[in-house]
Amino acid sequence: MKIAFVWLFDPRHILIQMRSASYKAKCLEDQSVELTYIGPFEEKYWRYFSIKKRIYNFFKKNYESFREPVVLKNFANQILDKLSTLDVDIVFCHSSIPISFLQCRQPTVFWVDATFAGMVDFYPEFFNLSHEYLRKGNFQEQSALTNCSLAIYGSEWAAQSAIKHYQ
Repeated sequence: MKIAFVWLFDPRHILIQMRSASYKAKCLEDQSVELTYIGPFEEKYWRYFSIKKRIYNFFKKNYESFREPVVLKNFANQILDKLSTLDVDIVFCHSSIPISFLQCRQPTVFWVDATFAGMVDFYPEFFNLSHEYLRKGNFQEQSALTNCSLAIYGSEWAAQSAIKHYQ
């Protein structure tokens, strides 16, 4: 089986926030699954959204650009460009973010520890979110669930959050 392993950052580089993705990639490789890595991605709109983030921070609100529709479409286009040159059976992602708007012939799968709604007011970076970011985060998560072939959650709590918040 050939899998395209998609992540915003290169999962082969072990960083604190990337350990989970690295372990998932290693587990797949240990099972003799052929992985082709897609990522990291170029973020075209970095300057604009960094200014927007600073404005929100000035008002003591948290905001990230990863869930902006234009950024999500950019990620999907970069994945499609790479997939056009690959022969893979499945598109697998450690996050729901990059594949939210992805429309490809291969089944898409993501494996996460929590939904966006489940992280709100649970993790420090998900406190005091701007209303815009809340709306776009929930839209992004719903889009990923609508478009994917399979969503895998690391706990019953996360799965129930997906059912409760995104049906």
